[in-house]
Amino acid sequence: MILPVGLALGLATALWHGGFYTSGQRVFVLGALITGAAALPTLRPKIALPVLAGLGLVAAANVVALWRSPDGEVTPVLVAGALVVFGAAVAARPELVAVPMLVCIAGVTATASVAGIIGVLTHRLPVAERLGGLWRAGGTFEYPPALGLACVCGLAAALALHGGGWIDRVQVLVLGVLLVAGIAASYDRTSAVEAVLVVALFAWRVPQMRRTALIAAGAIGVTGAAALAVGLSHPGGLGIALGHGPLSSRTGILSDAWRGFRHRPWAGYGPGRFADLYAGSADPTRTNLAHNMVLEQGVEAGAAAALGALVVLISGLVGCARRLRSRAPLELGWALIGAAVLLSGLYDFTWSYPPIALIGVAAAVLSQAAIPAGTSPAGSRAP
Repeated sequence: MILPVGLALGLATALWHGGFYTSGQRVFVLGALITGAAALPTLRPKIALPVLAGLGLVAAANVVALWRSPDGEVTPVLVAGALVVFGAAVAARPELVAVPMLVCIAGVTATASVAGIIGVLTHRLPVAERLGGLWRAGGTFEYPPALGLACVCGLAAALALHGGGWIDRVQVLVLGVLLVAGIAASYDRTSAVEAVLVVALFAWRVPQMRRTALIAAGAIGVTGAAALAVGLSHPGGLGIALGHGPLSSRTGILSDAWRGFRHRPWAGYGPGRFADLYAGSADPTRTNLAHNMVLEQGVEAGAAAALGALVVLISGLVGCARRLRSRAPLELGWALIGAAVLLSGLYDFTWSYPPIALIGVAAAVLSQAAIPAGTSPAGSRAP
């Protein structure tokens, strides 16, 4: 009974403000502790994996930073530790994670997408936000780019499950339409481009899925055109939503973070204390988060945490890039999920959402720990 309880807490976190706020993060940590305790007897962590080593360094550096900074927050430290436990569990038993987690990702992200679409249609905060007269979907993540990223992961998960024979064409297309609609309603350009790439790569690498991918591409085109038509009727909001680049619009924030890191490179300002770098300043780009995983860790927990985050990103991206050549749907799906989440750590604060971070950790670990044959199309296809 202990595993279902931990799973339920994990899913609840994703649907409760996306797990972004402290209350949701504590639930996330509790779920990780419960599932970690349940899996402990069977754990044989492969700590030599670069991703796990990087995560361990981040967690350790945050503990030290909290000790040095009494005003620091405990919850981010607990989340960092929970990610290490979860990553070790994935490395020890990848065959128990590869398929069930894809099912959870597809289901939860589709639910978040529907919540966002309903918010847009009914003009409801906080599942949708108003931007110059234009309503954008944020879903349970309450932040359009986070919803878009989650839906991209859900789309890759659904296609991987279909390619592996776990769901049929009708099921994958229903999920696909819900997820693509959420991406379109979020007006997040990066997610839209990634959705196109996900469908294109499945069509290219898995020939038997080309008909399904073609239908999915049609759905992307239709929903994209509909979203653009709505946006053009609110030119002010559309201009704001599309008028800034993922990187060019972050230069001021990234510059602030770099300045803060140089000011306290070893100790950091303390976990959860990123905004402290603005003390006594009237900087117009003031923010509470760095929009970059490495700089965020560097500002809050010092150079060691930044190095650990960099190891996670680089080793994870290298592993996922290698798996993008695979013709096995599950490997390809996890590689696409990992690439999307890891890349987001370079230009946004999506790693501040524990459920998204968890997905990224799982994908990065699976890119370095072989997915067993029993969870590939050549193996068992039991639902």
